[in-house]
Amino acid sequence: METLHQKAAQMQHDWLARAGGGYISGRAEIGERVHISASARVFGNVIIGDDSVIDANVTLGYPTVDAIRACLGSGSSTAEELLDQAAKKTTIIGPNSLVRGFTVIYEDVSIGEKLDCAHDVVVREGSSLGVGVELGPQAYIKSDAKIGDHCRIAGVICDRAIVGKHCTVYGDVIHKFTSGISGMKEESPTLEDGVVVGRQACVIGPITIGRLSLVGAGAIVTHSIQEESVVAGNPARSLRSREWAEAAELWARVLGTEVPH
Repeated sequence: METLHQKAAQMQHDWLARAGGGYISGRAEIGERVHISASARVFGNVIIGDDSVIDANVTLGYPTVDAIRACLGSGSSTAEELLDQAAKKTTIIGPNSLVRGFTVIYEDVSIGEKLDCAHDVVVREGSSLGVGVELGPQAYIKSDAKIGDHCRIAGVICDRAIVGKHCTVYGDVIHKFTSGISGMKEESPTLEDGVVVGRQACVIGPITIGRLSLVGAGAIVTHSIQEESVVAGNPARSLRSREWAEAAELWARVLGTEVPH
């Protein structure tokens, strides 16, 4: 019986033979009924779950800059071989996932089943995404961010940020960047379950946006928000409490209850 590693090696041979410009590591584990474009690149210890589709020019398992530098001078004949050698940590793409063109998912990333990933997305190392996550075009999930189940993300999620389940983030969640120095670690925002962040809104710094709160489009939030609040403006201010009836389905999913009819 063919092993997953043998299957990956055969796929690598087939990709090169078709001159599609792609690359699949011999260490990759490819599930059943997986479709991978001939121009996709899969480096290192990537696990792709059953019934997934990896579109054109997608890169999975991309190593960090430090890992790449550590392998310089190793004698690799191509950039793909160098990147494959540098990628040491496992990346998991759950079953029934769709990753569209020109997306880059780094090594040491864990993604649950039914990922719906749009074009031009970047997911950095150390991040984890739950089940049924939707990533909009050009979404940027930075290193060590945690995204809960059934979230929709279309903005920037900064390093080490925490986003609960059933959240919708169409704005950005970022640090204060008080140091002004790249690589300096700063505390990150936390979004509790069911939070909605509107278009071009920005949540900044080590604050918490309470469960089922709504941040209006264009708002700038620099302080923690109580649960079930509606805030808007720059600087953001509380307008009212959010009513159950205006988001009954979301409320029920977050609380795990039935929507009354």
